Amino acid sequence: MILAKDDPQAPFDRVVLADGLVSRTLRPDEFLALPLSTRIRSVLERTVTFYLGKDVVDPHAALDALRRRAIG
Repeated sequence: MILAKDDPQAPFDRVVLADGLVSRTLRPDEFLALPLSTRIRSVLERTVTFYLGKDVVDPHAALDALRRRAIG
């Protein structure tokens, strides 16, 4: 699934991945391009934060919305 960076229906518009003292900000399409194992690990280890505008999005809600978009 591809998310356009200006998609108004996207569950998040950026992702911040923390790796120790370093963090990086990714667009939704960049996050989805990461290997699935990396994405899952980041959620389980709580090293990922999803944002929609200035608001933090619950990671499970963000991923659930992605799953629903992929199916439907």
